Amino acid sequence: MRSVPQQVCYADKKDMITLALSFFSAVGLGFMAPINIYFFLTPVLNIFIKAETQGNIMASEIASRNIMAKIKTAYLSKMLSIETAWYDKSQEQFVYTVSHDLQKMTILFDAEMTNAAEMFSFFLFGCIAGIVVSWKVALLTLGLMSIGIMALYFVLQASKNKGKLRQKYIRKCTKLATEVLSNARTVAAYGGEYKEIERYC
Repeated sequence: MRSVPQQVCYADKKDMITLALSFFSAVGLGFMAPINIYFFLTPVLNIFIKAETQGNIMASEIASRNIMAKIKTAYLSKMLSIETAWYDKSQEQFVYTVSHDLQKMTILFDAEMTNAAEMFSFFLFGCIAGIVVSWKVALLTLGLMSIGIMALYFVLQASKNKGKLRQKYIRKCTKLATEVLSNARTVAAYGGEYKEIERYC
């Protein structure tokens, strides 16, 4: 590899003019970069961030509004089926607990939906940029991503099966505890009226 001065020695007038123009263009771009960032990119980025934030909020509200009824029904039916302590709550505690839990679920859903949309956008435009720059790197990245997605799918399936098994055991234990408690109350109440009569007589 020849050095830059050695290569310049073999350049003709046209090449020298091109090199000079490239040099002055690079210097001009380096000089204009801070001014460009301060006077142009910063206001544009501020507008873009505000618009993106409003768009995320609107999308989250629309999606949440469309599925909140289903979430409430599924959540309430599931909690009432696996936990008998819900029946012992007062009306105020019941409403507060359900509202608080649903609010947390809504916030979590909004955050996850926004992150999923952003990650999908990064993935899509990243693939396009990778294909434009180097299709070999893009294919390698897609192959590795597919392997990672498959591994993540199996991990999520295992976690899902574990959660279902846990809910099954909780449901069985709750049913057993309810039956035992009901039998204990029945046994405790059996013959109670005769004991009270004997105590007062």
